[in-house]
Amino acid sequence: GNTTIRKYSFTATDDCGNSIVAFGNVILEDRIAPVLTLPTATNNVACNGNIATAVTNWINSASATDQCGGTVIITSAITNEIRDCNGVNTRIRRNYLFTATDNCGNATTGTATFTINDNTAPTIAAPANLTVACGQDIGAAVVDWLDNYTVTEACQSVTVRNSYTGILPNLCGGSQTVIWTVTDGCG
Repeated sequence: GNTTIRKYSFTATDDCGNSIVAFGNVILEDRIAPVLTLPTATNNVACNGNIATAVTNWINSASATDQCGGTVIITSAITNEIRDCNGVNTRIRRNYLFTATDNCGNATTGTATFTINDNTAPTIAAPANLTVACGQDIGAAVVDWLDNYTVTEACQSVTVRNSYTGILPNLCGGSQTVIWTVTDGCG
């Protein structure tokens, strides 16, 4: 919307041909905020590593119109993010504040929520078997080996535990099985 000033001239003439001209302005001021339509695209997605595209498409589906015409700028910002557990699944809800502003600075706001569902348990790949020999710094080798796992989790931080007790097996051909366990925020 814009503020528009239109100048008009008025002429008054009497029966004798005498006339006078006066000027006046009609000022149209845009004091009406635009109408905001919150995002209409899918707002609930699985956590599969391609969340950014889904969020961008969702944000870009917001629209606005202005009664006085002109360009309307829409902005958005995350106001908060709530993570909670829905059973053993993680739900991440991002609340957004949308603002539509017209050329005259009139604005309207609205809030909408985008939800990410993490229904996939994290996975872990343990390191290859460790073989050590007498004379080797076995303690350092074991510590390095214990930290050489790989975790796959698309949405959240995880906790990794292992079953190593800290006791070395018999050095003459002994072995020990170590089990790694990865847990996300919802167990």
